[in-house]
Amino acid sequence: MQVNASPAAAAFIRKHGGQLFVWPTQHRSFRLVLTLLEASTEPPDRALEYRRIQTDSFLLFLHPAIRRLPDLLALLVLSPPPSRGLPPADLVSRGLTPLLTVAVGILVLAWTERSASLAVFAVGFVGLVLVADLYNIENVFYRVGVSVPAPAINVIIPGAALLLLGAAYGLAARRARRAR
Repeated sequence: MQVNASPAAAAFIRKHGGQLFVWPTQHRSFRLVLTLLEASTEPPDRALEYRRIQTDSFLLFLHPAIRRLPDLLALLVLSPPPSRGLPPADLVSRGLTPLLTVAVGILVLAWTERSASLAVFAVGFVGLVLVADLYNIENVFYRVGVSVPAPAINVIIPGAALLLLGAAYGLAARRARRAR
């Protein structure tokens, strides 16, 4: 059996004790049994039963269920790309990130005003803005059979919610002044 470990994988294994344990896992569906190999640098239960294979730079231990050795075992380290401190691409792809800023501003206003009703609206508005920012709302209208202005509908719905909120709070303030 040829063990082909990438330099990053070999360095990772050496850094974490110099031992790699490999075992099979089976995933079953209606017609298919898929066997995948999982690996860890931590010894699993019953590790003494594993078959020991010496490679150039680390020890490889294979689970007893792996009876026939593969011709090639390729080892790679997969890691997520480094974070650059930017928001997820989906949040900025439609250009509606300023709506999220408005939603956070309403949350802050609700907190400073200590208004429970405004806080409830603000949380709902944050959810509405996230939906508008991450999903093309035009698709919903298209499925129902209603024609809407394509990109603008993602701004029209949160904007209408803000206008209705402003009108509702304006009426409530007017009634409160008249009651005095």
